[in-house]
Amino acid sequence: MTRKLRNDCFLHDSDRLTHAEAVAILRKRMDTVVDVEQVPVDQASGHILAEDVIAPRNIPAHDNAAVDGYAFAHRDYDEEKGSTFRVSARAAAGHAISDEIEIGSAARIFTGAAMPDGLDSIVMQEDTDTQIKGDEIWVTIPGGLKQGANRRLAAEDMKQGGGDAGHGMPAAPAGYRQRRRRRSCNIELLPQTQSWRILIRR
Repeated sequence: MTRKLRNDCFLHDSDRLTHAEAVAILRKRMDTVVDVEQVPVDQASGHILAEDVIAPRNIPAHDNAAVDGYAFAHRDYDEEKGSTFRVSARAAAGHAISDEIEIGSAARIFTGAAMPDGLDSIVMQEDTDTQIKGDEIWVTIPGGLKQGANRRLAAEDMKQGGGDAGHGMPAAPAGYRQRRRRRSCNIELLPQTQSWRILIRR
């Protein structure tokens, strides 16, 4: 009698183990034969994680600029025709904003800088025209930008207490998962601090 064919090669017969069941059995029956050591997170790349790595804080920690440009409040912007703003402050990564943002003005901002309070969108510097009037800088932003343009949100990469870096996973450099198409954690998404150390297998 001809055996019944399946239309879906991923469907399992009832008497076969699923992949998850097989992995669970292997994990239960196998013991590691290598040592464990604790290393700074920036030295873990290329090793196997010996513990789940939990993010101690949001990554990034705050809303920030994805590009160099000018930050502005979308409510003050004409999305169809564009708008011109006076530049009243400067925001750079790792530094406090230079001045208080005036209502209806923009801020010069650089990649990685925290978004100034009250501003929610950014235009790339190469898409703008600037003019100097006396001791003031004015920037003209063309139309077409949506609210939140070129802004990275706090915890966009990883939330505090979360993370995809699990026990037994390779700690891979950036882009490794996409190139190899295998389950690994991107170690470069974890906070690169001297004080944070994680367990790896040698």
